Amino acid sequence: MKAKTKLTKLCTIILSLVMLLTMVPITGVTALAATYPDHVRVFNASGDITSLGDKQYLAANSDTAVQDGYDGTQTYVARYDKSSGTLYLNGYHGAATHDMIFALGDLNIVVESDSSFTTSTTTTGNLYGIRADSGKLNISGTGKLTVTAKGSGNVYGISAKEGVTISAPLDVTVGENDTTKNGSVYGIYTKSGAISLSGEDKTITATGGVGSVYGVYNAADTSTIADNGNIAISGKLTVKLSNGKYNRGISSQGGVITLDGATVRIPGNYYYGIYNDNGNVIIKNGSDVDISSDISNNRGIHTDTGGSLTIDKSIVKVSSNGIVAEIYENASIKDSTVDLTLTDNHYEVIRADSTAANTIDLSGSGSVTLTATGKQDYAMFGGKVTLGTNTKCEKGTAISSWNNYAGEYDAVSNTTVLKFVHEGPAPTTYTVSFDANGGTGTMADVTGISGEYTLPANGFTAP
Repeated sequence: MKAKTKLTKLCTIILSLVMLLTMVPITGVTALAATYPDHVRVFNASGDITSLGDKQYLAANSDTAVQDGYDGTQTYVARYDKSSGTLYLNGYHGAATHDMIFALGDLNIVVESDSSFTTSTTTTGNLYGIRADSGKLNISGTGKLTVTAKGSGNVYGISAKEGVTISAPLDVTVGENDTTKNGSVYGIYTKSGAISLSGEDKTITATGGVGSVYGVYNAADTSTIADNGNIAISGKLTVKLSNGKYNRGISSQGGVITLDGATVRIPGNYYYGIYNDNGNVIIKNGSDVDISSDISNNRGIHTDTGGSLTIDKSIVKVSSNGIVAEIYENASIKDSTVDLTLTDNHYEVIRADSTAANTIDLSGSGSVTLTATGKQDYAMFGGKVTLGTNTKCEKGTAISSWNNYAGEYDAVSNTTVLKFVHEGPAPTTYTVSFDANGGTGTMADVTGISGEYTLPANGFTAP
């Protein structure tokens, strides 16, 4: 009987332990995953490797040894705080050969004053400038961070496994040391998780060999978590691409690419200016976008297997040799100034799905101009086009059978133009009645101005 009682108690204890384990919240697992690395790899100005642990610091860029016990009083060019996972850079200038600033996990970098890191190699293989290998990377601060990485394989300027957030001023230069090499070049890269670029000016200069060149690239598979592929840009971003093939200025495999109050310049040598494999492109809130390239048969803005284009209260200027905007679904343009130029003789400036419900709504302000080289005899806007209130076609002709518009050809310039403009409301007219020799009368005004007016013999005055 006692043995049975002991067995019952043992089973009860085991059952309680099992229930307790099943009640451990998921947040507990997440907290463990967010543990910051014990060390961050950095280098001094001479290329000597330096590993910074908690409260360790590099006092000067020329130092070969780190100091312990930072307490807020010491001078430093780089220091690490494990409790917040933060690497502080204060006038730091490091260099490396075939190596990188590296953290095994999440990493925060605060650029307190202008800092830089340069790495290069002629050895074939992947090369990284700054890398958060298994976590997120966040770069903030008022100082400008300059990163240069040149290699002979795949080259990454800034890379993180689970997302990149940058608000600090930034200058990234990446490229191939040998232009015959086949590696791909990435300015900013993430394998999964969102990319957010905000705040101060950012410039990416990427030079390839015979492989592809990318300015901002999100490689996330969005089949399970769509937001992983998001790219959000505000502030000012300039992407300069050269050499390479099928180059992309801003590229995502899905999610949403959003330019929100952003100034974006992609001045040339792109095959795709803005590319989203399966998601929307949204340009809004006063964004100013100017992208141009003369590569044969390229695309300015492209959504490949899914996605729409939205332009709202922004200025967008795109020039390309191929279709300027190729949209898988439909395009919506509202109260914006849009100038799209096709430098090749092809009738479609915007290509959308044949059943797409495209809209141009300039009810508040703006204009939309589509220009193509040569004489274009067909619709310049793929799919169906609906005009909003106070929006009219100033140049071009409606094709009623297609619910679309053909452009107007100018033989002198050898171009075809289709233009839509904002048409303001008709001016208000007034009717005023007074006695022939002066006196008092009334006037009603649709704008809300009304009252009694006196017309003296020598003219009209209003109270």
